[in-house]
Amino acid sequence: MSEFRRIAGIAWDDEPEYLQEVQKILDVRNRVSFRLTKDLVEFRQWIHGVSYDFAILDIFQMHAPVAGQANPAGLNLCVDLRMTHPDIPIVLATDLFDTIPGETLAKWNLGAATFVWSKAQRENWFARDIVLLLEREGLFVQPNSLLVLGDLAALHRRELEHRLEELDIVPTFLRELGMTRSWAETEARIRHYAGFLVIALPGPQDQVALDVGRLLSMPRGRDRLIVACPKDAFSTLTREVAGDNEFGLRMEYDDVFEVTDDLINRIRLLLV
Repeated sequence: MSEFRRIAGIAWDDEPEYLQEVQKILDVRNRVSFRLTKDLVEFRQWIHGVSYDFAILDIFQMHAPVAGQANPAGLNLCVDLRMTHPDIPIVLATDLFDTIPGETLAKWNLGAATFVWSKAQRENWFARDIVLLLEREGLFVQPNSLLVLGDLAALHRRELEHRLEELDIVPTFLRELGMTRSWAETEARIRHYAGFLVIALPGPQDQVALDVGRLLSMPRGRDRLIVACPKDAFSTLTREVAGDNEFGLRMEYDDVFEVTDDLINRIRLLLV
């Protein structure tokens, strides 16, 4: 898996020259781009119209209405963004990082995926840190790639493969997440799949439940996973641990698994 989908972000900085250089580096090296504006109104318009993978916000507006004072406009913007987009990774950046007391930085704990970085480092280092963050957040994935787990009959496998081929989706089939060494190594091997489909057949479910739990522990695992299972199976796992998923983390079928139009549509929606 060498070709990753393009990752798109959004950024605000009232003095955008630094982030413009970061933008060039990311676009050339890593297929990562972000829309950049120095207008707060324009930023708010953008964020409501399109879904973005990450955000970069300069903390302070240096040309504030009160001369000589820096307005924490980016920090306020981050608070608002956390209310409307709670899961988006946000980088708060500032030239004044070294002047901010540690206790103040500690108060800016705005969510597990909010980070405060210094713009004092060179642009290529800043760009490298962005790539590491996006990698950690599970955003580097191969387009239209699907890992299918389950002990499927050859007939079902061929039918599923044929239906997915019509959508330009490339499936990889495994019976289970076999781990020869550690979960960390297995996760590194599978993290670049865009989606995961677990097909649970009637019978012993311990291994299936274990695989579902491991996939849910991955970055964005809940948003990348469909579990097709017999009725009343995994009710505790999927309702209490995983929660609801718009595209159907839980997809119940009767006693016999079939490759239905509903399943194919859920996969299509998952990988759009």
